[in-house]
Amino acid sequence: MKITLLFFLSIAMTTMAQCPEAKLQVKRLPSLHVPRAGHAVFVSNGELTVAGGHTSGFVPTATAEYYSNGEWHLVNTTYTHDQGLCVPMSDGCVLIAGGHERELGIGQTFTVEMYHPDTHTFEGFGCLDKKRCFASGIEIDSGRVVVSGNWYTDDGIEMFYGSRQLVALHPVAQQRSKPYMLRTTNDNVIIFSTSDERGDTIDNIIVDRIKGEPFTVPLFSTWRPKYMHLPPHSEDCCIGNGRYLISVEDSTGQLAIASVQDEDFQLLPTTCPVPMESHGQRINYYSAVVADSSAHRAYIVGCDADIRLYVLSINYENNPASLILYCSEPQSPMGLGTPPVLTSDGQLALIGGTQGNNYVPSDAALLLCVGSTNATEQRTTADAGGQRSTTWLWIAGSLLLAASMGAGWLAIRKRKAKRVQQSEAVAPNEQTELMERLCQLMDQQQLYRNSNLKLQDVADMLHTNRTYINDCIKATRRQTLTQFVNAYRIEYAKQQLTNNPDKKMSAIAIEAGFTTDAWFFRTFKAVTGITPNEWRAQQTQ
Repeated sequence: MKITLLFFLSIAMTTMAQCPEAKLQVKRLPSLHVPRAGHAVFVSNGELTVAGGHTSGFVPTATAEYYSNGEWHLVNTTYTHDQGLCVPMSDGCVLIAGGHERELGIGQTFTVEMYHPDTHTFEGFGCLDKKRCFASGIEIDSGRVVVSGNWYTDDGIEMFYGSRQLVALHPVAQQRSKPYMLRTTNDNVIIFSTSDERGDTIDNIIVDRIKGEPFTVPLFSTWRPKYMHLPPHSEDCCIGNGRYLISVEDSTGQLAIASVQDEDFQLLPTTCPVPMESHGQRINYYSAVVADSSAHRAYIVGCDADIRLYVLSINYENNPASLILYCSEPQSPMGLGTPPVLTSDGQLALIGGTQGNNYVPSDAALLLCVGSTNATEQRTTADAGGQRSTTWLWIAGSLLLAASMGAGWLAIRKRKAKRVQQSEAVAPNEQTELMERLCQLMDQQQLYRNSNLKLQDVADMLHTNRTYINDCIKATRRQTLTQFVNAYRIEYAKQQLTNNPDKKMSAIAIEAGFTTDAWFFRTFKAVTGITPNEWRAQQTQ
């Protein structure tokens, strides 16, 4: 009996150690007008946009480009912002600041400007409290931005209040560059990095706060934040409800995922370890985590020596989170090192970057098709494989449990089966009544405008349980809760687009309950068949 159980356990653990793989499709967009690296990359008003950085010869460029109607459009910036910070704002504009003072990556700057996506113009309007490079920023509420991090000079924490001059808040407990900046639920911001102001490794990582004393994280004694080539777009790794995912690594270089909420750092349980090799090559994961909250997945981008591109997909709603490794064919020369951004239709964009060194930037623009129908089909197949792997572990565990607990295990199963049977016994007339109450609640209290709305919240308001709510929506509307709530959000957005033709898209998205422009644009098109811009244009004809 022991030999049989050990046999099943060995199969389970061997299978669990394998990460499902799927083919990554790569689409090449038209080349940029200006090869660039060290630039800002973001999506604003549904458009991919790059700004600043340096071009061939390590020379800063005061240009930007936005992608519209199948081509890149070149515009001028006020300043260069080579290795500067970039903060998309809640009103749809983008704050860009700092960077190297001159060519070859020398010095730092005070410069600050704002990008206005409606007019595709840049407005230089103020300056930082400190000259900065390799800094990060994060918006904490409408119009206020916290800034920290520096390169080869003193660091500190400062605040943008919407005025011309940023104001110093207080010194930092630890000098750092390329920091993570994460918001907490008590209106605080935590700041940390794995590298100091000269790019050297920080042995004992200290976390700063804009309010309160610095602290250390026990997890960081064995799992350190992964070093990034450029400052991470901190809000890109937010998966909702004040929770973030970051990549961490141990002393052997093994990568893992950590979940951060408020000041609690924990490893995210996964169905298998993060794969570090494929096709006989070591995978270099170089990006921070990019979350797609509408798909409940997050991604990390990497490459190998043969220029195969990899995307690690993390289905964080599963417990443990399931992983899939997407792998492309070897690519022709392209840039690497720039942070990937999530497009409005759920793809990952890689634009520009270096081809070996800072003197040879790239003009390549690629889409990694993780949000396509084909990718979804592959993901479903791989998820099924991962579920089968997990099933082996449950089989082995069940056998051990049955051998050791016997009748107790059967009693637990009987009680669970009874609860399931009771939960499914919801009469059709009760479902109709529950749906009427749910719709009334949505109409009267506009719950859908809460971007953190959870199934449990709805169940508590209706004095019932999550199973009844979920089954009711599926039975009466043939939708998930997310689809049901998003339908309300889109109706609200359509009203705003019609009644307020000058209102910014980002403001409408936030008011409707969407956390990102990308989620809003993608959901709007999925529901209506057209983009928000196309809808607004139709209403004004």
